Amino acid sequence: MKKLLFLFLLLVTISFVYSDEQSAASGSNKETYNKFQDSVVYIEIDVFIESTDISNPALFSKIENLTGKKILDSYVSLGRSGSGFFITDDGYIVTNHHVIDIPNEKQMKENVVYDLQDILFDLNPNQFSYREFDSALDILKASLDRIDLVYRVTVKNKDVYTARLLFSDKTLDLALLKINSTNFSPIKLNKNVDINVGDEVMAIGYPLPTKLAEVVSQVKSTFTTGVISAIRNETWGIQHTSAINPGNSGGPLLNTDGVLMGINVGYNPGESIYFSIPVPKLMKWLKDNNKEECLTKNKEYFAKFKDEDDNEFAKEINTGSNILIDIADKSTIFVDDKEYGVTPIILKLQEGKHTITVENDKGYDVKMFNIDPKITDLYNYKPKLKKYKGNLSIKTTPNKAKVFIDDNEYGETPLNLPINTGDHNIAIKYDGYALLTEEIKLVKHSNIQKEYSLEKGYMVSFDKTLPIYSTITVENDKIKGKYRYDEKIYLNTGKYKIYVKDKILEDNNVFDIEVIDKDIVIYDNLNYIGAVVKLYKIDDKTRVFLDGDEITGNIKNNSFKAPLGFHTLLVKNKYTQYIYELNVEKNKEINIHYFFTDNLK
Repeated sequence: MKKLLFLFLLLVTISFVYSDEQSAASGSNKETYNKFQDSVVYIEIDVFIESTDISNPALFSKIENLTGKKILDSYVSLGRSGSGFFITDDGYIVTNHHVIDIPNEKQMKENVVYDLQDILFDLNPNQFSYREFDSALDILKASLDRIDLVYRVTVKNKDVYTARLLFSDKTLDLALLKINSTNFSPIKLNKNVDINVGDEVMAIGYPLPTKLAEVVSQVKSTFTTGVISAIRNETWGIQHTSAINPGNSGGPLLNTDGVLMGINVGYNPGESIYFSIPVPKLMKWLKDNNKEECLTKNKEYFAKFKDEDDNEFAKEINTGSNILIDIADKSTIFVDDKEYGVTPIILKLQEGKHTITVENDKGYDVKMFNIDPKITDLYNYKPKLKKYKGNLSIKTTPNKAKVFIDDNEYGETPLNLPINTGDHNIAIKYDGYALLTEEIKLVKHSNIQKEYSLEKGYMVSFDKTLPIYSTITVENDKIKGKYRYDEKIYLNTGKYKIYVKDKILEDNNVFDIEVIDKDIVIYDNLNYIGAVVKLYKIDDKTRVFLDGDEITGNIKNNSFKAPLGFHTLLVKNKYTQYIYELNVEKNKEINIHYFFTDNLK
């Protein structure tokens, strides 16, 4: 009962905290959705049945009159749909290849005949004879070769357009469509956008199952948020937690500034893992297919709004001629690409637009200023430095080893990564092979290439289940690597220190091991944060169990240490047994003088 009450209070507390966080974040999320929902489109594959392609249109007119359903000179859905988004304001749309692909066009068209058959089954034979039934199906089958597939796109949940498929790529799972109209709202492309583990992302798309008519009348696009959890080398390069479902395929994955991070492509339903194609792959694909005009139009569109261009310029700042720049670290100042001086400094600039760049060893900042001499106040410009990027290339033998940089997973080898300058720890893991780590330093514009040959290793494991979410750090004078509680650990021969950490564990869970020529199992008990439990009226024939595990051997002076949280204590002897519910709090001693008889079993 105590446990249930605690859990109820805990859930209530969490719900209030979650509610406060949601209300704080919902405003910005709502703004983001409202700003970009019109950039995302619903795509459906239909067939158009023209009356001129039908040998007996009068027969089909009779069907329409009896059923109230339009068949001739109308669109019929093939049940295939997905999402897409504008990359230009004149109608270029990006989506996935699998959204627009028809693996078996003949079979899909024949499904239209089956749909008609279902409609005809509901008609009264006195109104529509069996001969007419067979004739209608035969006529429709005979016309299938003359019926074309049509891609239809719904914009803003109201405007429906017919789109042309320009080209698609099954391997990359990308496709480009075009509709003949203008004044659309594209999503910004930027090949240099930062894509890092931990970045917040947002996905927009249309759910399945649905139909175009439902989209126009009632269904709206969905909006989900999450974070990037891993960066991989394969086509589905971005792994994240922003939920996407069937129908969301082809929709955009955005960062908090509304810049495209990737194209949503798939998910693992069993593990709630979602994937997107990184935007650099899309931009390269467009160039390779002679559609660089799309990139140019996209850039020109956002330049009209003085939006941030390639992460180098923030929104234009209107100020007077005098600008103070002061920063803790001595920095070089450039005005319109010409060196002006070092900080601290007061700039005196002429009327017009100027680009100011601040650089030092730690990073840089770039801002666009519009100088108005009528403004006489001194402007205090406080740069927010961005880190420089270096390039890191990693190859391994064997291939497909997992790469961790500063404990964040970046994918499988081979990898080519833009990484912030500074000191970094590389860890290479591959089941059956020994952990390999290296410290590296990336400087501005550096290009480091690493090739590692992995050696077979010995497994290190624990005989007891580790706490969920605990971490294991392995280190000696040559390597240092971190593991999750459920990861397999393989090490080379040598001496190591193993640290196990978790919020419910003491800080002294350190194990010294030596790997010689076989796998190792660590049998030592973990030290949990908890409290002392003192038992009274027990003797040497008493046995004690905590959560089902016997702890009689751990009891000294009628006392033992129990971990934090709720536990069931069982004390029994030859004649009877008693059960007691414990709520263990940090450093709060529990004294059990007797056991309640109503717990007697």
